[in-house]
Amino acid sequence: RDRIYFDVEWQSKEFTITIKCVAGSETIHTESTSGEAGTEYSIEPPKVDGYTPKSSSPVKGTFTKNDTVTFTYKKNEEPKPERYTITVIAVDESGNTIKTIASEEKEKGSSYTYTAPTIDGYTLKSDATATGTVSGATTVKFTYTKNPAATFTFTLKYVDEAGKDIKAATTETKTQGSSYSYSAPAIDGYTA
Repeated sequence: RDRIYFDVEWQSKEFTITIKCVAGSETIHTESTSGEAGTEYSIEPPKVDGYTPKSSSPVKGTFTKNDTVTFTYKKNEEPKPERYTITVIAVDESGNTIKTIASEEKEKGSSYTYTAPTIDGYTLKSDATATGTVSGATTVKFTYTKNPAATFTFTLKYVDEAGKDIKAATTETKTQGSSYSYSAPAIDGYTA
């Protein structure tokens, strides 16, 4: 008997699975994984910044050939910036609102600058400018002091047609904004 010998070289066959991530018609990410023929695989949808897979289920199979696995993604909505109301008011020294100067919405993190207006009858007591960065709903207050009311002195003169005094003059002090009314008094020998 003759013996015949064969040299057999065993070669392992390796296959590659291409993982393709798509959003609409756009490929947003690709990667690959390899394995020996006959081994099983389980491929999870890869994380792709700014996108969410429509399904989180893994794709399972056995390496038998080079192949492509496709996962479909949806683009994440851009987060809406947080917005807050900035209210600007004028208050007196007791904290009572004199008037609302402004009220507006601004984006979180944005800066603001407001200047105190001139208000009739009041003098600004606080800083004339307020600045800051929006981090939430904010009330900016400018504090004012009420001006003392102006006073006026009325002198009532009683004179004849020639401008000669016919009765002693009277004086009266009134505050600005107060009302007044005068009637001509009866003076003997004269008519008003």
